[in-house]
Amino acid sequence: MVVAAGVDTLEILIIGLSATGKSSFVETICESYGKGRGDLSGWRLGELTVDDTLNVRFLEPPPMTVFDFMWMRNLIDRADVPGFVVLCDSTRAKGFGQTVGLLETIRVFHPNTPCVLVANKQDIPGAWRAEDLRIGLGIPDDIPVVPCVAHDRESVKEVVLQLLYKIMD
Repeated sequence: MVVAAGVDTLEILIIGLSATGKSSFVETICESYGKGRGDLSGWRLGELTVDDTLNVRFLEPPPMTVFDFMWMRNLIDRADVPGFVVLCDSTRAKGFGQTVGLLETIRVFHPNTPCVLVANKQDIPGAWRAEDLRIGLGIPDDIPVVPCVAHDRESVKEVVLQLLYKIMD
């Protein structure tokens, strides 16, 4: 957490496989969105003002055309954030196993850090429902599985609120 002039800034890591809607998710909820500088060169950063005392900074790693589990494992290991958002393309079952691997990696390195699994692309016919993903992938009850459409502000807002409630709990 970053503290500046009486305003706390929570940094949230947004991860998921390629084409799961990470950029759309961040762009939809944030007032500003752009590329990082310095150590975060290549990253995309989004800023959201929640109220007069709280900002949320979304950190999105550089895009990868091919999922590199070892790179992502190292990224998760080094992450110093109060929460994770993991996006899942709920229409692409072949990526579900890798998504579970991301959640398990977060649990290994950050067992007490809140995490939300986003069942994205719920507006597409044939998408797995959030509860079906929970059951089918064996997601533990303490990880919310939230239905989402990444380009719908209210849908993304619900995900962010659920994570903030878990962080502040």
